[in-house]
Amino acid sequence: MAQIILLKDVPKVGQRGDVKEVSDGFFRHFLLPKKLAELATREKIKKHEEEQKARGKEKEKIEKKSSEEIGRLDGKVLTFLSKATDKGSLYKAISAKNIEEKLREGGFREVSENWIKMEKPLKEIGEVEIDIENPSGERAKLKIEIKPLEN
Repeated sequence: MAQIILLKDVPKVGQRGDVKEVSDGFFRHFLLPKKLAELATREKIKKHEEEQKARGKEKEKIEKKSSEEIGRLDGKVLTFLSKATDKGSLYKAISAKNIEEKLREGGFREVSENWIKMEKPLKEIGEVEIDIENPSGERAKLKIEIKPLEN
């Protein structure tokens, strides 16, 4: 049996960074050629544990910032001015990417497009409330106002 450190997630074996025991043949003929794992020496295990601690601290920092941003976002109103038809349909829909860009202009650096939960892009004049959810699962409601651009 070989003691290894996984360099990538391997189904039915483990996740990146796990120290595992696998058969010599499995390691030598499958994991090693595909650069999925390396032999676990004391030095590599120690180095790996230090990296895990550093990643954990970085992850905590990011989660704290995203939590603060969610708190600031709740109840915020974003206003978009857009060209529209007489019936109120927009010529160009407002997507999650547009909302992300507007939030970044407003100082929300952590928010990413995948936090914005929309079924489809917004195509009508009016007000809409959308959900924002960070990777930790915290949620906020964001109000989007879409007003016609006056010519």
